[in-house]
Amino acid sequence: MVLILGTVVVRFTSFDSLILLRTLGHDVALTVRKAQTYSLSVLGNSGDFQTPYGVSFTPDATSYPLFAYGGSSARPKYDGTATALETFALGRNYIISDVCVIANSVEDCNVSRLDISFVRPEFSALFYVPTYTEVQNAAISTGVIKLQSQRDTTVTGRIEIGYTGQISVVLQ
Repeated sequence: MVLILGTVVVRFTSFDSLILLRTLGHDVALTVRKAQTYSLSVLGNSGDFQTPYGVSFTPDATSYPLFAYGGSSARPKYDGTATALETFALGRNYIISDVCVIANSVEDCNVSRLDISFVRPEFSALFYVPTYTEVQNAAISTGVIKLQSQRDTTVTGRIEIGYTGQISVVLQ
């Protein structure tokens, strides 16, 4: 009986971490979708449909901001002209373990920050990596956010945002 109970408790902890990570992955994906929806709606500061919105991710972070971009760059980013509308905490011992981009079919995880934004009238995602040139930023086809449990490092998740605006959550 003790052996069976021990097995159940160990399996439940792993199962619980997996369920929490799946929920967290969907929460992050919904935040990206929220930025996309805000960009297409009249939420803008003056109601003129011109305000781009985005989400910024950094490795080893336990939170991430949803921002409104106030600058004039064609590629919105989380800089001094951006206003953080909300900051979302990951909580429950989870972190953004890594951020990556895929450009020309090559995944690059040597990224210090990834900003994903949307500009009306497009559903398409615009990606910005501070250390990339404009040409490199324009070549990004997918942004990847990796999540990890700090309690159980074998439990990881991955959110992929394609340049067409499609968002997928994958558990590994």
